[in-house]
Amino acid sequence: AVMGSLNQRRGMIVGTFEEGNYTVVEAEMPLSEMFGYSTTLRSLTQGKAEFTMEFSSYKQVPKSVAEDLIKAYQDEKKEG
Repeated sequence: AVMGSLNQRRGMIVGTFEEGNYTVVEAEMPLSEMFGYSTTLRSLTQGKAEFTMEFSSYKQVPKSVAEDLIKAYQDEKKEG
């Protein structure tokens, strides 16, 4: 379930490993997809999982996302 939630948010799993009684999942995900993820993760794991995040790199967005961003910008520009 956790892996699926990462994939749904355009996450790329870098690796997994065991650390004591825990499974650690390392993934890269766009910051825009991280908003609300703590709630999703708690729901999926009955509150047992936690996450940390740190900046990795800037990357080009997929064309469909770029089109949505451009449209939102243009709509906002028309209004204001």
